[in-house]
Amino acid sequence: LAASIRDLRITAVDRDIDRLGWGIAEHVPSEAVVADGRRLPFSDATFDKVIAAEVLEHLDDDVAGLRELY
Repeated sequence: LAASIRDLRITAVDRDIDRLGWGIAEHVPSEAVVADGRRLPFSDATFDKVIAAEVLEHLDDDVAGLRELY
C-alpha cells in the first residue's frame, strides 16, 4: 500500500546549517540534521526512501556518498 501524506516524515541533511531551512515541508513532520553526507548519523535501514537532489556533484568523493546513502 502506498503511504498517505500523513504517514510521511522528512529528514533534511546538510553540512551547512543555513541551507537546512530551504524546502522543508510545512505540513509534513520534518527534522533538519547538520551532518556530512559521507558519514550520516543514522543506523542502517532507517529510511524507506532517500532523495539526494543537488548533492552528489558537490561531494569530493561521490562514490563514498552513494555508498553511505545505500
